[in-house]
Amino acid sequence: MKNPGPAIKIKPIQIEVTHSFEDALRRFKSLVQKEKIIGQVKARMEYKKPSEKKRLKIREASERKMLQAIREKQIETGEWDKRKKQKDKKRAEKMEQKIRAQEKL
Repeated sequence: MKNPGPAIKIKPIQIEVTHSFEDALRRFKSLVQKEKIIGQVKARMEYKKPSEKKRLKIREASERKMLQAIREKQIETGEWDKRKKQKDKKRAEKMEQKIRAQEKL
């Protein structure tokens, strides 16, 4: 039988049920997500050969470099600022719509 490797180190999570069980469950889920426990467990469920890990690491690094090159090109041409202004404008419009909807209620 193969050695599964070192055990996953997980901090104990304690949640007090104050108001309702649903609220406690929601807080528990958010803590689990914040601690990245599910990701650790999933990573250990499947064995990856060292060569496969290396290949994935190289692929992720090349994707990061490509995205950074695209960003730098957009910054040089001024397209980055245009996109940022468009996103800010859309965000402001959504906030205004939410405020109007709340005022109607």
